[in-house]
Amino acid sequence: MRFSKWIQIFLEEKGLSDYTFELTDDLWGVNYIPIDCLLEFMEQVPEFHSKIKHNLVMLDFYNKNTLAYLEHLASGMLKSTSHSQVA
Repeated sequence: MRFSKWIQIFLEEKGLSDYTFELTDDLWGVNYIPIDCLLEFMEQVPEFHSKIKHNLVMLDFYNKNTLAYLEHLASGMLKSTSHSQVA
């Protein structure tokens, strides 16, 4: 199964398919990032798909907070896109 299909199913099962992150950074202030934007960003880095999937599966298996991990990824996306827009 392709990563994009797998993660969409995973998010639907967790009730997160419509989730929006609210993140703050020093450059732009408050940012609202729909999870679909994070998914589009992840599609651009296929070299990380297996690691992201592994981490989510392990967090889910041990009944840990998968949303916190996704928020961590969204924060990294925000930092990388903010730096590229300033440069």
